[in-house]
Amino acid sequence: MKVLIISDQYLPSTRSGSILIHDLINELLIRKHKITLITCTQGNNRNKNKRLDVIRIKTFSYNKKNYLLKGLNQIYLFLQIILKISFINKDFDKTFIYCPPLFFGLINFFFKKQKKIINVQDFFPQNAIDLGIIKNNILIFILKKIERFIYNTNDYILVNSNNAKNYLIKRIPSIKKKVLFNYNWTRINRIKGKKYKKNKIFKFIFGGSIGPAQDLKKVFRAFKNLSKKCELHIYGEGILLKKLKKELLTKNIENIKIFKPVTNSLFAQKLQKYDSALLTLNSKNKTPFIPGKFNFYCSNKKNVTAIVHKQCDLNHIIKKNNLGFVTSTQNNKQLTIFLKKIINSKQIDKMNVNAFKFARTNLNVKSFVNKLEKI
Repeated sequence: MKVLIISDQYLPSTRSGSILIHDLINELLIRKHKITLITCTQGNNRNKNKRLDVIRIKTFSYNKKNYLLKGLNQIYLFLQIILKISFINKDFDKTFIYCPPLFFGLINFFFKKQKKIINVQDFFPQNAIDLGIIKNNILIFILKKIERFIYNTNDYILVNSNNAKNYLIKRIPSIKKKVLFNYNWTRINRIKGKKYKKNKIFKFIFGGSIGPAQDLKKVFRAFKNLSKKCELHIYGEGILLKKLKKELLTKNIENIKIFKPVTNSLFAQKLQKYDSALLTLNSKNKTPFIPGKFNFYCSNKKNVTAIVHKQCDLNHIIKKNNLGFVTSTQNNKQLTIFLKKIINSKQIDKMNVNAFKFARTNLNVKSFVNKLEKI
C-alpha cells in the first residue's frame, strides 16, 4: 500500500501531533507499506528506510501571537503543498491528512481515485470562536463554509472521541456514514522496572503547548495555596510562555517551575519521576476533543490529572476507567480541594496500572493501522 501523509507536525517537534504521526509511520513501515510524508517541521532527512520519503516545506517566521499572520502562514503552506504535489508521483492508494490546520483538508480535493482520510484533532473554526480568537462574522461564515466543504469532499473523517463523532454528525448530518471514531493511537512503551524514590513532596508534570487553549494560569492560585504540599513542573513552549513566567514572579509562586521542552524520549523518562501528569483545557472550549498528551501519559503508565471543560470526553473516560482525577471546576477554592484529594490519594499506583491497561486496549497504533488497511 502506498500512502501520502500530510502533517504540519513531525519529528523533531516534541508536540503530541508529531508523536502521533511518527508512531503511525513506524507501524506502516513495519508492515512494508511505502510512505511519503509532507511536513513543514524542519529537520534533517537522514532516513535509513527506503520506504519512507520525507518532504519538508519551509514557512515564513512570524510572531506566534499574531493570529492573522498565523492564518496567512497556513494558506501559504497550503499553496506550497499543492505546488509540491503537482511535481510528485500521485500513485497513492490512500491519503491521510492531519488537521489542524483546517486548510490541509482541502488538499484531498486534488486526489480523485485515492481513498481520502482526514484526522481531525479539534474543530476549527469553532474552537477559535469559543476562545474569542475569531470574532468577525463574515470570516466565521466563510470558514464554516470551507469546513463543510472539506468534510463533504473527503471519504472518511477520523475523530478521537465518541462525543466528537456525535457532535460532528449533529452539525452536518449528510456526513454521518463518513465519520469514524478511533481514540488517538500511540506506540505502547515498555516501562522498565527501574523504580524511583518516592517524592518527599507530591510532584505534577505538564508537557506541551502553553497557549489560550490550555489556560494554565487558572491552576496557579490553587498550587500557591498548597506550596508546602506539591509542585508543578512545566515542560513546554507557546505564545503565553513569557506571560506565565512573569505571573509566577509577580505572584511569588515558587512551587511552579517552567523548563524548556525536551525530546519525547527524554520526557517519557522524566515522566516516571512524577506522581501525576497534568492536563488543562480552557473552560471556554465547547467541543469534546481529547488532548493528544492524554495518550502519551497513559502509554507511559502515568495517571492523569485533568482540569478540563465540561464537554471534554475525559470527564467520563477518566472516571469510568479509574485513570486518574478529573474536574471541570474553575473555582480556586474547589481546585485547591481537588488537588488536596489527589495529594492524599492512596490509589496512585493502581491508577498508573489502569492507565497503561487502557492504552494497551484502546490506544494501540497496531489496532488503528489494522483499520486503516481495511478502509
